[in-house]
Amino acid sequence: MHLRVGMCKSSPDAQYYLNGSTLRTVDDMRDLGILVDANMCFKAHINLIVAKAHLRANQIIRCFLSRDIESLTRAFVTYVRPLVGYCSPVWSPSTIGQIKRVESVQKVFTKKLPGMRYLMWSDSLC
Repeated sequence: MHLRVGMCKSSPDAQYYLNGSTLRTVDDMRDLGILVDANMCFKAHINLIVAKAHLRANQIIRCFLSRDIESLTRAFVTYVRPLVGYCSPVWSPSTIGQIKRVESVQKVFTKKLPGMRYLMWSDSLC
């Protein structure tokens, strides 16, 4: 079994082998549902879960015939929050931009609830 052939450890062009087969180089990898790149950066993961959470939140608004705030909020907490909260201690957003992107899911959702559009963000939290 060859691990490295003629390349320095820090070389981006290093080729790795396992049982004689060349392992391909990837930019990012999913492990236990978390997308991480070679620099241990979670930007792609955050972008992906925010997009999925917005999609799911929009589906709740479109699919529920009831405009009952309590029912819609319960659906959000049940179906959207787990997407955003899964393993968050691992990929915890560290920049203001990333934090705002994650928070935007709930902010946009609450603005779509009846009577909540003009409330302050802190007053409309689920």
